[in-house]
Amino acid sequence: MNLGRKGEEAACRYLEGQGYEVLERNYRAGRDELDIIAKHEGMLVVFEVKTRSRNSHGHPEDFVTAAKQKHMVRAAGHYLEQHFPQASLRFDVIAVEIKYNSLIINHFKDAFYPYQE
Repeated sequence: MNLGRKGEEAACRYLEGQGYEVLERNYRAGRDELDIIAKHEGMLVVFEVKTRSRNSHGHPEDFVTAAKQKHMVRAAGHYLEQHFPQASLRFDVIAVEIKYNSLIINHFKDAFYPYQE
């Protein structure tokens, strides 16, 4: 299993343990992809999962760029339109660091807000 897939598996286990209902994994809307879509306390939450085995070039969460956010917002809009047109939506980041065969998971709620162009 590759590093990214291992991080997504760990993120799903973490989220389910926190009471989230995972609805979709690797949801695609054209070229855009959402790692995880979950429901929690009546709100839809879109997750970007970033996994690193070392942080010599920065922490995993540092790699959720403005361009990535734009793609996520576009894909989330497509998902909402198709499945939950009236739902509230939040964008979170799960940073997974694998160190010495252990996982460190950091959950950043409201990691960014959609913007208007």
